[in-house]
Amino acid sequence: MINGAEDCPIQSISLQGIKLHIAAPAPEIAAEVGGNFDLRGAVVRSPDDAIFKHDIPALYARYVNDLKIRGFEVTWDSNLPSYFSSAIECNHFHNFQIEGFEGRQAQLKGRAPAIALSNGSVVSIRDADAAPGTGTFLSVHDVRDEGLFVDNDVKNARSVFKARKCAFTMHGNELPGGVKIGH
Repeated sequence: MINGAEDCPIQSISLQGIKLHIAAPAPEIAAEVGGNFDLRGAVVRSPDDAIFKHDIPALYARYVNDLKIRGFEVTWDSNLPSYFSSAIECNHFHNFQIEGFEGRQAQLKGRAPAIALSNGSVVSIRDADAAPGTGTFLSVHDVRDEGLFVDNDVKNARSVFKARKCAFTMHGNELPGGVKIGH
């Protein structure tokens, strides 16, 4: 988790060469504490902000500027509780770059996308691979100034985008059915 604040976003983070495998928690723990973010160790404005219900992605970032992720691979156990969601979720961001991501959503038949982006601006995704079993590869909600969607292999995804509109500059992407697109 990378968690800034609206009035003080986290600046200039770079993550590189990370392989992350999410294992199922013990059943007695999963039922009691799962599906929540616990920020009690962080500075929060009120006790209500310390623990809150939220699906759990492999990587969660909120209120960040200039976040770069390169070489990020996510795999999941097959018996995860239903509250595990996307491989990457980022909201309230500016200038987010993803390069060399490989993965999918946590649940094979789940509704979460592999990558979920919301309330941000300037994003580029390149050289990403949708792992077998990917549902929707990328969900975009209220994101402005999309950048590049280039050289991604998303042929294993049932769908590539979930968005009202998509304004990425696209080139060299391999889509389901072996189709290549670009303009």
